[in-house]
Amino acid sequence: MSRSGAIANAPSLPARAAFAAVAAPGWILLACWAAGRLLSDRWAWSQWLFWIPTLAAVVLAGTLFALAGVIRRATRGSATRRLRPAPLVWIAVLLWMILWEWRGWAWAAAMVVGRPEPALTLIAWNASNARAPDLSAMIDAHRADVLILSNPPPGVSWPGVVRTLGPDASTARFGRAMVVSRDEIMRWGSVSLGMRGRMDGSRDSAWRDQGWAGFFEIDTTARLGRPIVVWIIDLPSDIAISRVAMTLLAAEAIHAWTGPMSVRTGGSITQEMVAAGFPEPDVIVGDFNIPRGSWSLRLLTGPMRNAWSDAGTGGGVGPMGSWPRRWPIYHLDQAFLGRDLRSASYQLVDPGQGRHRVQVLGIAPRK
Repeated sequence: MSRSGAIANAPSLPARAAFAAVAAPGWILLACWAAGRLLSDRWAWSQWLFWIPTLAAVVLAGTLFALAGVIRRATRGSATRRLRPAPLVWIAVLLWMILWEWRGWAWAAAMVVGRPEPALTLIAWNASNARAPDLSAMIDAHRADVLILSNPPPGVSWPGVVRTLGPDASTARFGRAMVVSRDEIMRWGSVSLGMRGRMDGSRDSAWRDQGWAGFFEIDTTARLGRPIVVWIIDLPSDIAISRVAMTLLAAEAIHAWTGPMSVRTGGSITQEMVAAGFPEPDVIVGDFNIPRGSWSLRLLTGPMRNAWSDAGTGGGVGPMGSWPRRWPIYHLDQAFLGRDLRSASYQLVDPGQGRHRVQVLGIAPRK
């Protein structure tokens, strides 16, 4: 083709402007997403990048690149060849999402290794904004052994819950939680985390969510070979708070706690002071208000493993979100396990009300 022909076939200025206006936002979105995955939430500013959902980045960037491709084919100009790397980059992000974030590789590995039967099943739910849920039906449906309910709603039939878990069911209420267990709850305690997070929907600056944490120990000797300690975490939802600062404050408050601790001995409950800190956890559950995989979570959970990623084919594969309940985008309600336990199954279940989905965690001893 002659030079004059090439010039004639070159896209017009409006066509080039339209191409750039469509393609550039796709590249910017993927660049911000990649920076978020690289930096995580180590800084307050980078947590905003980490909170870009991968699925949203894939869908939006793919749509923009597809529209830009239509413009390229319509204009047939050599100036638009710069878009050609876009499909490769988009495919790489898609594979990252499927194989890593959705743990597609774990599905294949677990098919070979297999999963154990759960020795203990826990239900953990932040029931804020719920109204009189049928917890007995939930327990029966999942054959649960322990119910952990944060922010219990009014109208719950607690006698019915206790009857569902058996004649020897044990109960404890502390912090903003109610716990009911088939096995005896031996001791428990809670602490305010002293934060000043803005309450959702509150215009009163004096009304702040301080966050809280609690623990309880249950006698699971018959199931797991020893008692286990479970921590419950409920961090503020205020998105303006640095997640690193939040987890550091939470860890400091938990380790500085000195009681009182409630201890059940026989049919009586006594109050005791402790030297410092909650007992070492075997399980941590709760509403962290921090997305799964965030760097800041390590400051609170240490080397403990996320139950979702540990579950393999037991429910830990594919897209997984707990909030908002109707259209879950973020996995904020999470569970972590110590070195002696493994996740036999993990599900996030829609209870039909409230803001959060329910965690159903099956636990087995690690052999």
